[in-house]
Amino acid sequence: MSKAESPRHAAAKRGEKFYEGQECGECGATTRYVLTRCCVACAKAKSKAERARIQEWVRKAREAKQ
Repeated sequence: MSKAESPRHAAAKRGEKFYEGQECGECGATTRYVLTRCCVACAKAKSKAERARIQEWVRKAREAKQ
């Protein structure tokens, strides 16, 4: 008897970027990236925070130049 295929592997075979997996421990969402297994909501929030941090750093660097 073969082992049941995980939702992640099934989504990967179909060429999808996302799958519905286990609930995230941080935010409770279930949509995850196939490639990294990361929670989509947390990854987007982290990316947004990082982008804001970089923009602030650039703003300070420009002010220091003047």
